[in-house]
Amino acid sequence: MIYVFLICMLSVGNGILLYYLKDYGLARGIANISLYYTVSSITTVLTKPFTGKWLDRKGIAYTLYPAFVISAIFAVCFARAESLPLILIAAVLKSIGQGSGQSAIQAESVRQLGINRSGVASSTCYIGMDLGNVLGPAIGAFVISKSGYGPLFNIYAVLLLLCMPVYWLYSRKHGVKPEQQ
Repeated sequence: MIYVFLICMLSVGNGILLYYLKDYGLARGIANISLYYTVSSITTVLTKPFTGKWLDRKGIAYTLYPAFVISAIFAVCFARAESLPLILIAAVLKSIGQGSGQSAIQAESVRQLGINRSGVASSTCYIGMDLGNVLGPAIGAFVISKSGYGPLFNIYAVLLLLCMPVYWLYSRKHGVKPEQQ
């Protein structure tokens, strides 16, 4: 279930962006903000092979911790963005962070449950992603109505960074050595 939580947290940003990106662009006066999706997709396609090899060589811990840091930097960039170039930089960061983090979590879930239960492992990960896509807009609606877009993304950055000690505590409790992670 730890992986459901972690993958959910990575997906909260998707839910926020899918629901609020256009309004965010209008509120900040950023024209052509939908280019975010194009840059994000291209980055994902270009980086997945490298992040997959990194995961196979180094393990989940060496992939997951940077994924959360990079994703948090995305959120901070988005909180401060007033122009399209910073939005596009954030798109690259989010695609690298989320793409590597989610892939690592899925691969680790399958590794832990074994190939015979890979369907359960994958499905469980998708439940986490779906939860994040639902929670993002719900949390976003509350925070935006009280404080605006900047605080929403700053809070999201903090939540992403808090995932690192959560995973660290989990790995310590379960005796997972860094080379196994």
